[in-house]
Amino acid sequence: MYDGMDASRVKVLPEAAQLEMVRAAATLAAEDRGDAGSVVRLTDVVWHEPVVVGPEQQVHVDLHPGAHGAADTWAVFADAGAGTGSSGTVSVLHEAGAERVDLTAYGTGQRPGTLLVDLAAGGSGGRTNAVVVPGQLAACLAAVAREADWDAADVWLLGADEVTYADSSRQAVKGAVEILLDPSGRTATLSVDLVDRRGKSLVSFRALRVSADERQPAEAGAEQAGPVASAASPGQAGPVGAAAPAATSQTVETVPPGPGRRTEMTGWTVAECLDWELKDVVFHLLKLPVDKLDETANLQDYGFDSISLVELAGVLGERLGVELTPDVFFSYPTLARLARPPQGRVGFKT
Repeated sequence: MYDGMDASRVKVLPEAAQLEMVRAAATLAAEDRGDAGSVVRLTDVVWHEPVVVGPEQQVHVDLHPGAHGAADTWAVFADAGAGTGSSGTVSVLHEAGAERVDLTAYGTGQRPGTLLVDLAAGGSGGRTNAVVVPGQLAACLAAVAREADWDAADVWLLGADEVTYADSSRQAVKGAVEILLDPSGRTATLSVDLVDRRGKSLVSFRALRVSADERQPAEAGAEQAGPVASAASPGQAGPVGAAAPAATSQTVETVPPGPGRRTEMTGWTVAECLDWELKDVVFHLLKLPVDKLDETANLQDYGFDSISLVELAGVLGERLGVELTPDVFFSYPTLARLARPPQGRVGFKT
């Protein structure tokens, strides 16, 4: 059992960060066995549900040695009897270093269905444990979402056949992505290489399955709703399972739908709409259930950093039809304060 990430407030551990913990745990276990290798390979990876870390809780990586030289099995989970966040098998291998990737045709007509993503701005800037920065994989997924005409906040990781860490000491600067969309256009299978300045693949993802729709637990209840908006009226559940404002007998002037107002919100007050949109955006970005959100908690306590706050400003501004910059989150650092800013600072364009 390998533990880490002692949290003081509720946070969500990104999917890529879960793999980082498995890589580190497998490396330590191999060293303990006197069988350390330079390459860590995860196989049969499945993401089950968000890993939500509460106050004074830890995230655990549970490793079980494989029999007769088989790969170890692993699972990532938090304290307090929470469900498994991800699972799979892992091996530490004695293999040659990173392979080169020919980036020449990526993102051009010569190689359709590919993207070349600039990662230089999203890295840590150092050389030690530089890969995988969760933001680097997130940048690749955001590019895939734009290419597939998905909402970038709605990309859900489902599983991967293989994730190989060939060199975790160097900085990845480019993401080479191959995309295979399924006929529905709502899921895709990706091949992703995070490469350094010399074109070497530091980390590779093979048969990485992603979806524009929320992954459903094996025993999802009928009341659970996904991130895709569905028709609702006040008092019914919204697309993230949050209760909509209750209907009242008060006569409310309806406003024609605009960029920041959904048809099903007709009759709601602006404050009710804004509160719903804020929670829905955070739900999509962090994959954190609405009932886990504390309106009085600082956004940074949920794991938002300077990069993800830029994304939050972009997604929220597009939802509301206003122009937002990340500095607004320093003046209004909680969901409660964002939902009730001074007149004219944040609002709906109708």
